[in-house]
Amino acid sequence: MITNEEAQRNYDAARQALNRIIRSDSATEQDRQRAAKQRDELILNYIGRQIDDVHTRSVAYATFIKAMSALIVDLGPNRSLEGLQTLQGIVNEAAILIKTVQQEEEKRKSDPGK
Repeated sequence: MITNEEAQRNYDAARQALNRIIRSDSATEQDRQRAAKQRDELILNYIGRQIDDVHTRSVAYATFIKAMSALIVDLGPNRSLEGLQTLQGIVNEAAILIKTVQQEEEKRKSDPGK
């Protein structure tokens, strides 16, 4: 289960990583614009939001991770862009957590009596 605290820690770490990308000397103007757009959406839609329903929280978190993954692909995951490796680490760790949550949900759906 993804807790609000875990989600908020990762949202904040992602915000910090995005800020580093925006300030990076090796970032292009397009890189900065993409990172700034994602950072602004992160602040608007995720940071500081507490979601009580576990399923809703999990869906929101998965959506956040998909957006960060797409940004990494857009920026080029093999670049030595400041903050990009941190963002990749968040996505990698989250993928494991999301997969575990999805497996738990599938198990519950297949055996609703337990």
